[in-house]
Amino acid sequence: ADAFHAMTEPRPHRAPLSAEQAAQELVREAGAGRLDPDMVRAVVEAAGQPAPRVERPAGLTEREAEIVSLLARGLQTKQMAHALHISAKTADRHIQNAYRKMGVSSRAAAILFAMEHGMVSRG
Repeated sequence: ADAFHAMTEPRPHRAPLSAEQAAQELVREAGAGRLDPDMVRAVVEAAGQPAPRVERPAGLTEREAEIVSLLARGLQTKQMAHALHISAKTADRHIQNAYRKMGVSSRAAAILFAMEHGMVSRG
């Protein structure tokens, strides 16, 4: 929200961006893994702009991105399933799909990918 607001305010080095331009810039940042896609969507919608179609790294679905984030926090498959109210088999299927899309074959590689693409939340 702060970034959106700052972009729409004039600065000595640039003119203010329109709300549409600021929204597009936030979506680009989310696509690059520097901002959380779901937070960008919420901010853009709150600003009265059309909901953006946010691209997640490697074409991950929202659920796959959630799974990778939980995996990066150290949760085991059963713990992920419990947290997301899905079966362990479904969680494992999401993990395998995410691995395939990210081009990795281990949890360590998936965690590294998540870190490199800003998918790991701080705290």
